[in-house]
Amino acid sequence: MIRCSTRSSMCQRLSQIGYEQATQNGLLQPTYSAPRFVLLELTHRCNLHCIHCYNDSDNFREDLDDQTWLDLAQEFCQLGMFYVTLSGGEPLLRRDLCFELIELLNRHHVRITIISNGWLLDDEVIQQLRSCHWAFVVLSIDGSRPEIHDTIRGVRGSWQRVIDAALKVSAAGLSFRIVSTLIPYNYQYLDEMIELALSVGTQSLQFGIPLLTGRAARSPDMLLIKDELYTSACRQIQEWADQLSQQIQLLCPQPNPRYYLDYESSRPNDTLLICPDGNVKLDCIAPYTFGNITRNSLTDIWKNGANRGWQLPEIRQFVESIHTPQDLLKWQGYLKGGHHPWKSNTLEHKYSETFRTTPM
Repeated sequence: MIRCSTRSSMCQRLSQIGYEQATQNGLLQPTYSAPRFVLLELTHRCNLHCIHCYNDSDNFREDLDDQTWLDLAQEFCQLGMFYVTLSGGEPLLRRDLCFELIELLNRHHVRITIISNGWLLDDEVIQQLRSCHWAFVVLSIDGSRPEIHDTIRGVRGSWQRVIDAALKVSAAGLSFRIVSTLIPYNYQYLDEMIELALSVGTQSLQFGIPLLTGRAARSPDMLLIKDELYTSACRQIQEWADQLSQQIQLLCPQPNPRYYLDYESSRPNDTLLICPDGNVKLDCIAPYTFGNITRNSLTDIWKNGANRGWQLPEIRQFVESIHTPQDLLKWQGYLKGGHHPWKSNTLEHKYSETFRTTPM
């Protein structure tokens, strides 16, 4: 089947009538008592140097220590967390921590996804994931050929390592998805990329476009394909999907981050992202943090603003400012803790007596 990354009919309805009316009509509850999904960015570090990295991963910033991550995981297991994603950077650079987190989360029957570039995903990691009640792997492959992928990912040999990882994951019977970012350098090889996905046995191939934050913001002209080429790429994906509907799920890229932002703003927040330094955000796009787990408990952070995050005026102002992928570039200084051209560096609105949201 082919599924474009757009909203379902219910999500479209919620977006049309608005969050406030949906809660008043009983279609949505105003807030959740705790987050249901958490993404843990375990480290800034990465062993690759991808030109389209939205995190600007590097090896120079300090990460939280293992015990802090484990204490946090224990806390959200007690809150009844449903789904946790381990990411980075490259999460398997903190191999021992990954193993401890997987064991802890599995004991509490939390669903686990790990997002990796595949370089360090070996038999021991696969065995650890196979022991879980529910585990899912996401592998990043940006080219059907070594020279394409390795150029985009910045390290020679990275294509062969991720292909080896995909074959091992498939042979082990683990469910996994390949994600592939479309840029001018690789979009013309869509047919080869789909054939590669089939050959390694993945159930799903998701195409995306670069998110212009982090390292990707340095070279937007090199990373974004033109509208007419994007349309052509989607047409090719559709043609392949018609032929392969019984073999693989194909997901089209969203052409604009605003689609995602509108969807998130149309419903109560149920997700948090924990950065490697402990800052708590709504996701990888919205430019505000809601505290730091080294100073506040996750429960306090949630109740004191994060649970209403997408409805807060500062977040709404950010969402309304995004109309094209390039609009994220206007926020780059703010995302890094600097000044937005028309917004000060500090929020004045307090959302509890003891708590204030602050920019990154």
